[in-house]
Amino acid sequence: ASREWIFYGGSPCRKEMWRKLGGYRAEYSYDTQDLDFWMRAMTGGFKGYYAGRVIYEWRRSSTGMNERTSPASRVRTRVHNIAFYDRFGDGIGARREFLLNAISHREYDCAKEMAAQLLQRRRPSPLVLFIRVAPPPVIRGAHALWLRARLRRPR
Repeated sequence: ASREWIFYGGSPCRKEMWRKLGGYRAEYSYDTQDLDFWMRAMTGGFKGYYAGRVIYEWRRSSTGMNERTSPASRVRTRVHNIAFYDRFGDGIGARREFLLNAISHREYDCAKEMAAQLLQRRRPSPLVLFIRVAPPPVIRGAHALWLRARLRRPR
């Protein structure tokens, strides 16, 4: 029975599931690999279970990989796993939220990807249309202008 299981990082799982999903994606090796893995697993029809007891102790370290996770990497992971939100939540709402999060974390390619998906689903808005057609340097400039204007606004 123990030969059916594999344990990488903090994700004990069946070897069959690990093989079918292709394990962790290299692009997330130093930040959100567990989040990405389990989002793909659940979207793929696999199930996770709550053990109800501690099965291992996670010793966090200020120099460990878990400390390198940035808000931008979490946005990228969620954008790349948007099918998870289509299956288990509000895919349209998630796309709108991730578009705004991607802009605020300067992940303009992720913002463009979300804008394209919103347009495919017939959910246009002036912002979505602008993000879809503008090149990243223009988006970056517009974002910088918006931030400056916001800072000058009296509260």
